[in-house]
Amino acid sequence: MIELIILTLLAGVSIYALRKPRPRIEVDMVPFSMHGINVRSRLTPSQWGKIRKLHTELAGDKCEVCGKKGTEQRFKHDLECHEIWLHEGKIQKLIGMQALCPLCHKIKHVGLADKSGYGEDVREHMAEVNGWTLDRVEAHINLKRQQVRSIKLPRGERHQLDLTHLNKPCYSFLNETFTENETGRCRRGLYE
Repeated sequence: MIELIILTLLAGVSIYALRKPRPRIEVDMVPFSMHGINVRSRLTPSQWGKIRKLHTELAGDKCEVCGKKGTEQRFKHDLECHEIWLHEGKIQKLIGMQALCPLCHKIKHVGLADKSGYGEDVREHMAEVNGWTLDRVEAHINLKRQQVRSIKLPRGERHQLDLTHLNKPCYSFLNETFTENETGRCRRGLYE
C-alpha cells in the first residue's frame, strides 16, 4: 500500500482519483414492510402536488440525474418526485427529495419497474447514464436486492417513518408538523 501511495505521489496522481467514481444513479431498495409507506401516502394529493411542483422548479424543469424529461422518453409527463431515504435500524428517515425523469425514477424502484413492464428500458437507461454495461447494471441490482433482504428487525418490532425533514421552512406550505414516526398516519398502497 505504501508503494502505491509513493508511486501515485511521484506520478502526481491523487490516490482518490484511483477510486471508482460513484454512479450517477443507483437503485433504492426499501424494506418490504415499508413498501407503499412514504411521503406521498402520508400527505394529501394537494400537498404532494405542491412538493412535486417545488422540486420540479428547483431542478429547472429537468431530471436532476440525466437532464432529460419524460416527454423525451415517450411518457405523457416530464418529471416525478423521488424521496431520498436513510435507513438506520428500524428507522426509515426522509433526508431529501429530487426531481427525476420517469426512467430515472423507475431505476430507483426497479422491482416495480420490472412488474410494470419497464425493466429492459430501465436497465438500458441506467447503463447509459452510468456508463455501465448491462451486466454491471444487473450486478448492481442484485447487490441492492441482497442488501435489502438482509434488513431484518427483531420479532414484534416495526419500521418507523421519520418525516421530520418536512418541518424545514421550504415546506411551510404543508401547514403541519411531522414526527419521527408517521407510519401509522399513512394511507396504504401508494407506490413510487
